[in-house]
Amino acid sequence: MDSILAELRKIPPVTRFLAISLIGITGTSLLNLVSAYKLIYVQRFVFSNSGDCIPVSSLEVVASVSFLRMIMLYHAGSQLESLSEPYGRKSGDLAWQLFLAAVAIIPASYPVKSMVFFRPLLLCIIYLSSMLAPPGAQTSLFGLVTIPVQYMPFVMLGMDPLSGGPGFAAQSLPGAAIGHLWWCGVWKARTLEDMGRAQK
Repeated sequence: MDSILAELRKIPPVTRFLAISLIGITGTSLLNLVSAYKLIYVQRFVFSNSGDCIPVSSLEVVASVSFLRMIMLYHAGSQLESLSEPYGRKSGDLAWQLFLAAVAIIPASYPVKSMVFFRPLLLCIIYLSSMLAPPGAQTSLFGLVTIPVQYMPFVMLGMDPLSGGPGFAAQSLPGAAIGHLWWCGVWKARTLEDMGRAQK
C-alpha cells in the first residue's frame, strides 16, 4: 500500500486530482454503484431543487470515457504540470484556470445540448497543452503517424465524427473554443493573465 501511495505522490497534484476523480466517477458508474443518469447534466434538474444532477460529475462521466482518452487526459495534464513547462510549480494557477475553463464549458455547450462534458474538457486541456508545447514538438498518433503536436486538437476533432458521428464533433467544439480563449487570454495576448492567477 505504501508503494502505491508513493507512486501516486509522484503524479503532479492537479493531474492526480483529475485522474483519481475520473477513475472514481467512472468506476462507480461502471460498477452500478451510482446510476449514470445521476451523473449527467440536465439543465432543468440543476436549477430546480430536486438535486438529481451534479454538474461537476458530468465533466467526467463514463458515457464518453474510453481508456485511450483517460491516458490522453493524464498525459496532457502531467505535461502541463511538468517542471519545465509553464505550470511547473504553479499547480494552484493551473487548478484555478482549469476550474474557470470547466465552468465556461458548461454554458458554451448549451447550443449543442451536451449532457456529458468530458470530451470538451479533454479537448480544452489538450488544446492548451499543444499550444504551449515547444516549437517543433512531435507526437505519435497510435504509433502509426507522427504529427506536429500543435495539430493534435484538430486531429481529435476530426476523429470525433468517425467515432460517434457529427454530433460528437459538435459537442467537443466548445472545449476547443474555451481552450483557444484560455491560450490566447492567459498566454498569447496575456489580457487575462491577472485573472488566471490563483488567490493566495
